[in-house]
Amino acid sequence: MAKSGDGKQLARRPRPGSAVRYAQRVAQTARNVAEVVRFGGLETDEQESPYAVTAERQNYRLRHYFADDTPKGSTPVLLVPPLMMATEVWDVSPATSAVAALHEAGADPWVVDFGNPDREPGGLERTLTDHVLAVSEAVDLVAQASGHDVVLAGYSQGGMFCYQAAALRRGKDVDSIITFGSPVDTTAPLPIPVAPDVVARLANEVVESGLLARSRCRAGRCASGSRR
Repeated sequence: MAKSGDGKQLARRPRPGSAVRYAQRVAQTARNVAEVVRFGGLETDEQESPYAVTAERQNYRLRHYFADDTPKGSTPVLLVPPLMMATEVWDVSPATSAVAALHEAGADPWVVDFGNPDREPGGLERTLTDHVLAVSEAVDLVAQASGHDVVLAGYSQGGMFCYQAAALRRGKDVDSIITFGSPVDTTAPLPIPVAPDVVARLANEVVESGLLARSRCRAGRCASGSRR
């Protein structure tokens, strides 16, 4: 820090140039977010991979990519997107398309399309159960159509839906599971390893202690010490 004539330290003022650059970055980020909200994501002029909608339900649609060019005896791969991204995350462009890469490798790609919750009737009221049941039903449809067990592949929360759907089905018609950024052991990041049974026991003790009731937690909302 700089010092004044009487020896007192003076706070260093931020450089105008760095403040301007920071403001520009914030403005650019805001514009990018606005573009995603307005248009639903990245728009390109490239051709999307061909697909057919083979089933349409209240909570999802089932896409079958390259349905007219499915290799005989190929393994079906059911891709599940996260809720915060569009289904096209699996088919961004020909050069970075998961469905195209799977097709070229001889697999049979399918995708669960949850649609845009903001635009789907009742989309914002869907629950975890709705999504897990949707994935499970999609496994039924793909297994029936292909005659093979299904490889489940999910990204982020989509991968967690895959875990839960496979557990619900007790592995029926599921060949294997592939996930990206979908944690299984939520205790792993803790600085001290904690066994899952210990976590469950502690959680039960908190519930049985009545602490949550005293905090007036109802329907997922805690009002302790706060006023509206």
